[in-house]
Amino acid sequence: MPSAVLADAFDSLVKRGETLENVGKIAGLSASAVSRFIGILGLPSKILDEYPGYAESVSRSLLLELQDVKGEENRIELWELAKHGQLSREEIRSRAKRAKQEKSAAENDGKAEVTLHDMKKLQRTLNLIKTNVMALDGYREHLGSEHMDALLDLRKRIDALLGANM
Repeated sequence: MPSAVLADAFDSLVKRGETLENVGKIAGLSASAVSRFIGILGLPSKILDEYPGYAESVSRSLLLELQDVKGEENRIELWELAKHGQLSREEIRSRAKRAKQEKSAAENDGKAEVTLHDMKKLQRTLNLIKTNVMALDGYREHLGSEHMDALLDLRKRIDALLGANM
């Protein structure tokens, strides 16, 4: 059954009140797969109209991947390549991912994207610094001029970090 027909059938069932889970059970699919199929209906009409003629050469999964590509023009451009066998599902996925990254970078004005891993590493580093500074309290009377210079340099670096974020 053509993907657009299947998507339309799923959409009709959901509009009549069926849950994605129930439609998925009927079709032998997960609720998220049903949702992805319904998303096909959001593709440009050119793609939906032409797909039945290319269903033999363009996989259904490729059509599903086109949903993740932003912008109608981009989708149509990739469709033109795909329908002539010049683009795989993996290449569409890669292009969609790259476009998201470029958009994110543009929105961040060149600021690096910070991950959860980065934030955990930052917290561990701050905890370590705090522990080490607290340990210095026990050596206060033993601090020489080279130690004082090192601490003053550290203070300048901390002040610079704090000044950059204030």
